[in-house]
Amino acid sequence: QPSGVRVHAHALGSGGRSAGAMPKPGTPARPEVSPNGPGTLRIAWSVPEDADPEITATTIKVRIVGSQRFQNYDHSTGKLVNKGGGTVPAETSEILLWGCEEGIAYEAIIAVMNGDGWSDMSAPSLPGCIGEVKSRARPQRPGPPRLDAVASGRLRVTWTLPEACPPIEASQVQITEVSTGLTLLVDATNGKLISTGRTTFGASRTECNINGATDGVEYVAAVCCRNAEGFGEYSIPSDSVANPLADTSGMQLVLHQGPSTEIPIMEPLGQGQMKVRWLLPDGAKSTMVKLRRVGDNN
Repeated sequence: QPSGVRVHAHALGSGGRSAGAMPKPGTPARPEVSPNGPGTLRIAWSVPEDADPEITATTIKVRIVGSQRFQNYDHSTGKLVNKGGGTVPAETSEILLWGCEEGIAYEAIIAVMNGDGWSDMSAPSLPGCIGEVKSRARPQRPGPPRLDAVASGRLRVTWTLPEACPPIEASQVQITEVSTGLTLLVDATNGKLISTGRTTFGASRTECNINGATDGVEYVAAVCCRNAEGFGEYSIPSDSVANPLADTSGMQLVLHQGPSTEIPIMEPLGQGQMKVRWLLPDGAKSTMVKLRRVGDNN
């Protein structure tokens, strides 16, 4: 061979495959889902017998029809889990799934594994339902959430989930600055205020902490919920709260700042004093100024 040229040789087995290469399994046929008594669904499937290498396990995912979120089947408990979940041994080709809601249609997908890895997920099964299918609708708007000022830069929102069919899968929290009308969402991973991103909380969450709120700015919160039919309407806003600004004299002020001069502007002067400025409307003869401590109702 010419100097400097390197030749790579591959031993080929039957069918032209590289020796030792193990193809992952082909995509399995879709499973079957059927009712099997109160709160229980039966999921059955066919395990490919001619796979080489042979199939060693099956994984199952289940969701409510129309949902964006699959849950994993855990073979050790026979229930659905959000993360993890035990696989099903290859010799098993049907399972009973516990804890399903009656009147709700479910669908399942599966994948199988051999020594080379996992197959692609199957097509979804036909829907399976326990009893008569219930009527479905988007969630109703929740009641007003509770918004609390926790500490400098921090707020806390708590809310209650309404009843819904299909059941609620997620919530979204919206925060509005009272003085400017600026509306932002709460990041579900770190509690920061953002316009887009991961802004949905799982159904198990009915409380969140907000980081990065501006001290001295008054906020309100609203919540909406999502199920397999989609998002419902936002709730009525919460009562407004603010983390106070403290001047050097210890007086606590809430400053309403905004682009409009129609909003009074409060400036701390120190020594227990503050200045309030506002725009006097045309034809006005007098002005009434009212102050309140943060948290007071009057």
